[in-house]
Formats: sequence, C-alpha cells, structure tokens
Amino acid sequence: MHVSTSTKEKRKYDKLNACYYCERLCTDVRKHLVMVHKKEKDIQLLESKPLRSKERGLVLEKTETEGKLQAQLCSSPKGTWRTHAS
Repeated sequence: MHVSTSTKEKRKYDKLNACYYCERLCTDVRKHLVMVHKKEKDIQLLESKPLRSKERGLVLEKTETEGKLQAQLCSSPKGTWRTHAS
C-alpha cells in the first residue's frame, strides 16, 4: 500500500487507488471511472444520479471499496497491477 507523502508547505497528490474494472492504479479513480468505464452498469447508474447526491456518493464509495479490496487480494510481489504510464 502506498502512503501519501506531504510536507507542511505543499500537499502531494501521489496516493494511488485501484480501479475495480481494469486493475489500473490512478490518483483520481472517480474521474477515471466516469471517463473510461461509461458502459459499465454501475457507472451508468452513477451518471443517472444528480451531482453531490447521497445515492451517487454511495455508488462511488462501493466501487472504490471493491477496487481497494481486489487490489489487496490480488496483489503480488511481482506487481501485476498496471499504472496509467504502462
């Protein structure tokens, strides 16, 4: 698991989260889900909800949590998870 490093002067956005659908690591998984996985059933449900609504937040939280769990269960020392750069 990667721990975000920050100083008192400036915050660094270097923490990576796993995408449930494509197993990629990205800094903003919410934006990634909406842009890349538009055809997935959960993401279409997400898009149908109004911005900043509780239902939308619950769908995003569920998808993010599933991605984190999948990354923890499937991670190996050889690094099977891909990054956006690869």
